[in-house]
Amino acid sequence: GKLDGTLDIDADLGVASVRQGALARAPARAQVTAKALDLGFLPAVAPGFIRAASGKLDADVTAKGPFAHMSPRGTVRLAGGKASIAEYGEWKEIDLQASLSDDDLRLDRFTARRGDGRVEITALAQGLSRKDRPADLTAELHSTGLTIPRAGQDIVTVDMEASLKGTVSARALDAELAIPRATVRLPPKSPRKLQSLDPRPDIVIGPRRRAKGPAESGDKNAKPFLSKVHLLVPSHFFIKSDNPRMNIELRADATAQIQGTEIGLLGEVETIRGQIEPIGGRIFDIKRGRIHFTGEDYTTGVLEVQALYENPAAKVTVAITGTVEKPEVKLTSEPPMDEAQIALLIATGRTELKAGSGGAGGLTGEQAGMAAAGAVATQVFKDVIADKLPVDSVSIDSSQLRAGKYVTDKIYVGYTLRYSAKPEQGENTNEVRVEYQISPRWTFESRYGDANTGGASLVWSKDY
Repeated sequence: GKLDGTLDIDADLGVASVRQGALARAPARAQVTAKALDLGFLPAVAPGFIRAASGKLDADVTAKGPFAHMSPRGTVRLAGGKASIAEYGEWKEIDLQASLSDDDLRLDRFTARRGDGRVEITALAQGLSRKDRPADLTAELHSTGLTIPRAGQDIVTVDMEASLKGTVSARALDAELAIPRATVRLPPKSPRKLQSLDPRPDIVIGPRRRAKGPAESGDKNAKPFLSKVHLLVPSHFFIKSDNPRMNIELRADATAQIQGTEIGLLGEVETIRGQIEPIGGRIFDIKRGRIHFTGEDYTTGVLEVQALYENPAAKVTVAITGTVEKPEVKLTSEPPMDEAQIALLIATGRTELKAGSGGAGGLTGEQAGMAAAGAVATQVFKDVIADKLPVDSVSIDSSQLRAGKYVTDKIYVGYTLRYSAKPEQGENTNEVRVEYQISPRWTFESRYGDANTGGASLVWSKDY
């Protein structure tokens, strides 16, 4: 490929001219022409962000104006592009066709594929040369099976139709984003919480440097770009998942305002209908779900959620109030039970943890095991159920449930429920274990269960 570029600046040479900002205000002209330029050079230009790139770029772009604020004009075309972007995965079949004139910005075509998914975007801004009012902006987005990654993890898979209409200028965007149809599928495995790699403001290496404000940078009236987007979702916006099983339909009428690092949300997002199965065999019908944003950060959004789970032993209602940052969960039932019993009923199908207790939910051992495995796979078990159990420790896997409580500082009583135990082979389905701390190094342990199997041990240990 071939790349030609020129740049002319009409400015006085000298250190004083640069310090006074004369270079930034100087008239400048630039021209860039590319013909079949292979994008394989991009990893060298953006190391650490673009890992690999390919594709043929054709461009004919000119720019003129003050050196610090040059206005570009021209056309750009890219065919058969590929890019591997750090944290955002590999993209292929990237096609781009765009043009910019004195009055219009046209994005006639942008398409890209990732895996089996595809996204297509078109946009048009008209009236860029107007001085009395901002330019008119329209855009459309279509995606099919597009999986969006972040930090090497799949976040969501999106099928969506969306349109944007509003105005845009050099200082602000004011638009309405309408989403008439969308399906968002969550991954089978929840994304891990990764430690941020951004610089820590409370850790300083070397002398601290004070950031320059707008007045110090040369423009006393400079303000961050203001984006104001009104999100309108009338219906047919589905959030789905297979593990945990989830199918929720939402509608939304909210406005997001972003200026610099400040983000404010005003409006509401609510459910039309939906079901969620946070634990295998426990299906909750969402009777009411609503988040009210007050114009501040999204974490201050007020929650109002109510879900109903019907069990042969009781009807359980889960009510979530508070804010997005600090939700409050309350469990109630009919007939009335305390929250500890309700939590046990949801987690195990029983209302008590003791040897020989009957299954309130009538679950088989296999069903209980699947329910337990489902519980481990979700944050719901930890956030909604585990903290309300009347025990000091609880753990669940696909084969057993273990829970226990410290009666005193030295005596611990535990209970184990094995879903696939074989009593004919002396395996206990329900087993009780007692531990007594005789001294820092000596412990007495005993266990016994419903298969008439048990034992006792005297254990000596030393920590190194």
